[in-house]
Amino acid sequence: MVRVRCSPRLRRSRLAALTITAALVAGACSSSGGATPGSTTTVAAATSSTTAAASPAGTSAGAATVPTGDIPSEFFVAPDSLPASKPGDILRTRPIAAPAGTKGYAVLYRSTTVDGSPTAVSGVVFTPDTAVTGTRDILAWAHGTTGLGDSCATSQQFATGTAVELAIVTFVAQQGLVFVATDYQGLGTPGPHPYLVNQAAGRDVLDSIRAAQSLPGAGTSAASRSVVWGHSQGGGAGAVAPPGRPTT
Repeated sequence: MVRVRCSPRLRRSRLAALTITAALVAGACSSSGGATPGSTTTVAAATSSTTAAASPAGTSAGAATVPTGDIPSEFFVAPDSLPASKPGDILRTRPIAAPAGTKGYAVLYRSTTVDGSPTAVSGVVFTPDTAVTGTRDILAWAHGTTGLGDSCATSQQFATGTAVELAIVTFVAQQGLVFVATDYQGLGTPGPHPYLVNQAAGRDVLDSIRAAQSLPGAGTSAASRSVVWGHSQGGGAGAVAPPGRPTT
């Protein structure tokens, strides 16, 4: 496997774009009383386990806990033949480190390529670490350009506590929402990444919402409302993936 190092310049560009968009959202939501993005984010330890689509915790009592760390590479590799399922169905989950007040999970879910073939896509879901009354709504983050190599999958950055979007995770959770972010096809998972193929990325975003809607314990359901928020590459993905649009 060829490993491609992500450009620090791209990381700085993401941070600049995030700062601008976060400021806009903070201004729009200031009446809610939640903390604004950009405040210090504390990352809590997570329980280490990889499971088939079952409970998001997926661990037994007394299981070892780990600090922030990489998601193992085998998590991203789906079976050669995906099980019969629908777009957005979860294939695998794994708890990851999360900001204080949230629970985090790496997810591997089913999506669709531009030619209609099923494919596995990775991402992350963060939920508020509080009891839920009713159904939680969802914010889907469509990330901007990070690179073309597997090491540029943003789920790894979330798991290690280095993703600049963790400030957004904290803010979104404080509003009682679930945060989901796709890696897009071919970032983290095997195969090429169809960079700037908006139809493919849009399906990945929409199906990440479906995965978040079905994640056990997230407080979500098919009735959860959702919004897509992205910039750069993610702006193109979000433009073709409004919630509710079919993936085929």
